Amino acid sequence: MDKKIRELFRVNQLLEVYDKQKGIYFKSIVQGVDPDNLVIGVPMAKREMLQMQEGQSFSLRLLAKDAQYFFSSTVLGQKVANGLLLYLISWPEEVTRYQRRQYYRLPFTLKVHCWLVQDDDGTHSPEQKKAVRLLSCLGGLKEKETIDGIALSLGKPEKALTADISGGGIQMINRRRYAVNSRLILRLFLKCSKKEKELMVLGRVVWMYLPKEKMNLPYRHAVKFEDIDERLRDEIVAFVFALERERFL
Repeated sequence: MDKKIRELFRVNQLLEVYDKQKGIYFKSIVQGVDPDNLVIGVPMAKREMLQMQEGQSFSLRLLAKDAQYFFSSTVLGQKVANGLLLYLISWPEEVTRYQRRQYYRLPFTLKVHCWLVQDDDGTHSPEQKKAVRLLSCLGGLKEKETIDGIALSLGKPEKALTADISGGGIQMINRRRYAVNSRLILRLFLKCSKKEKELMVLGRVVWMYLPKEKMNLPYRHAVKFEDIDERLRDEIVAFVFALERERFL
């Protein structure tokens, strides 16, 4: 094993384990760094324990001061120490480092539907007001039936493609020009070989690339996610991590 990977792990470090079924991270602590395995406490989320079965593989992230380290491990077993249940997990074969406060952007093409949050005269329609209020309150949506209902009420979307995606936002390519600071409703179609899901979130244009005249090229917009629930952001980050892992398989 790479010596640099071993040097990353210390007892009492914060660790999070991603549960694919619930789409959330469970918090844990590194309890032991042994030659053959890592030892972690039972992962918890709001008093709920994550049950980890021997042979199961999980995506995890190690939380350091300057970065987050993403990796995969397999559950090797469990043991009890001082009356506490502990899990034994395998050493990771590779680790991906992401700077804290700087979300890693993965170049990848995904389908996006978007709606400008205002009419041409600058006013909001009742449907837009309702959608924005709901998305702001909940921090985004992932229930397909609710997303379908809102999309239907908003009317025909502008279709776009992503040039890259991260936990902080997307760079999208489309034929319509949006001014900087425009607010958008985004419907993201997240798809990789192992899973497919849809999310609806609010976004705001932070910059726009205007192609040269007569080149007939699409516009590029950088859109940051706005009022997004951190659990939904975690799902996007985990999705980006899953996409990147596929490139190495």
